[in-house]
Amino acid sequence: AAAAAATGAGGPSSSSSSSSSPSSAVATTFADAAMRRVLPGLSAPLHASILMALSMATHFAGYEFARSSSLSSFTSKSSPGGFGSDPGAFPLAMACVSPFSVLLLLGYGRELDRGGPRAALRNTTLFCSAALSAAAAAASAAERWGGGGSTPRIRVPLLGELTPARAIVWTSFVFQNSYAHLLYAQQWSFIGSVLTSEEGATWFASFAGLSSVSSTLAGTALSKSVDRIGLRGLLVVASLGLLLTAALADAAYDMSERVSERGRVP
Repeated sequence: AAAAAATGAGGPSSSSSSSSSPSSAVATTFADAAMRRVLPGLSAPLHASILMALSMATHFAGYEFARSSSLSSFTSKSSPGGFGSDPGAFPLAMACVSPFSVLLLLGYGRELDRGGPRAALRNTTLFCSAALSAAAAAASAAERWGGGGSTPRIRVPLLGELTPARAIVWTSFVFQNSYAHLLYAQQWSFIGSVLTSEEGATWFASFAGLSSVSSTLAGTALSKSVDRIGLRGLLVVASLGLLLTAALADAAYDMSERVSERGRVP
C-alpha cells in the first residue's frame, strides 16, 4: 500500500514535469534566448514587439540611404538621369506617389489574402529590397549606355527629353517615396495588435524614438558612405538593410505565434 501510495504520489508529478518540459523546449528559439538574456523580465509579446521595433528601425535607417540616393539623382543637373534642369519634373513625380502607393497596396492586399499578415510583410519587404537593387543596377547600366545622340529620347511635357536613364531615375524616385508607407504600416499594425493598450502607452513612444535615432545615425553616416560607394551603392545598402528588416520581422511573428497563454496573435 505504501509503495502504491508512493507510486501514486510520484506519478502525476513526474507526468506533469515531463509534459511541461517538451513544450518549453519547443518554445525556445535563438530569438527567445537572446531577448531573455538582453531584456529579462519582459513578457514574450513585448519581446516580439521589440523585435518588430528593431525591424522598423533598420527599415528607416536603410530608407535614409535610399532617399538620399534617389533625391540626389533626381535633382542632379550633371548626371544623364537627372531632372535638375526641368523644374516641372519634381512636382509631377510627387503627384504620382499617391497613385503608385495605391498600386503597392493592391499588391499587399493580394499577398495578405493569399498568405496572411506574416507572409504579406515578408514578401512585400523582399519585393522592395529586390526593386531597390534592380533600380541601382538598371541606372548604372543606363548611364554606361551613354547619353549620346544614339540614345532613344521622347519629349514629355514637364519632364523634357525622357531617356532610359531618366525614366529609371524617375521611376526609382517615385517608388522610393512610396514603399516606406507600405512597410511601416504593417510593422505598426503588428505592434498594436500584440501589445495591450497599457503596454502601448508605455512603449509606443520608445519604439518611435528608436526609428528616429536609427534614421539620424544613418543620415550622419551618409556623407562618408557616398564617397566610397556612390549613389548607386547607397541603394544597394538600403536593399541589404531590408533583408535584415525582413528577418527581424519574421522572428517577431514567429515569437508571437508561439505565444498561446495571452491569445493575442495578430
